[in-house]
Parts: sequence; structure tokens; C-alpha cells
Amino acid sequence: MREQVIEVGGKLYQVHRTISVEQVNGNIEGLKAWTEQLHCDRSFKHNGLYYIVKDITDIDYEQL
Repeated sequence: MREQVIEVGGKLYQVHRTISVEQVNGNIEGLKAWTEQLHCDRSFKHNGLYYIVKDITDIDYEQL
């Protein structure tokens, strides 16, 4: 399964999990714990979801 890649502010991030805002219910410390447990770098809130992501620092590609 290929994970989703999103762009935020001109930077690319690999999405490892999404959690609804209702499920987080204001528990930001719990959200931070999920982020750490998944070995991710940060989370973003967008359209009713929190995206738990890893930074993409360089892209591995093969020239065609």
C-alpha cells in the first residue's frame, strides 16, 4: 500500500495516519503521543482531520 503524500506550504509530507477532530476532542497531548508512537515529525489540522506526517527531505527517483 502506497502512503499519501501531501504538500503544505511548499513542502512535502508523507501521511501515516489521519484522525478526526472529534476523536482527538481537544486532547493535543494524546495527538502528540500518537505522533511520537508512529515515529512521525508533526501533525496538521485540515478539513476536520488531523494528518500525522513525516517530513520528506529528499525524493528518491529514477530518471526515465
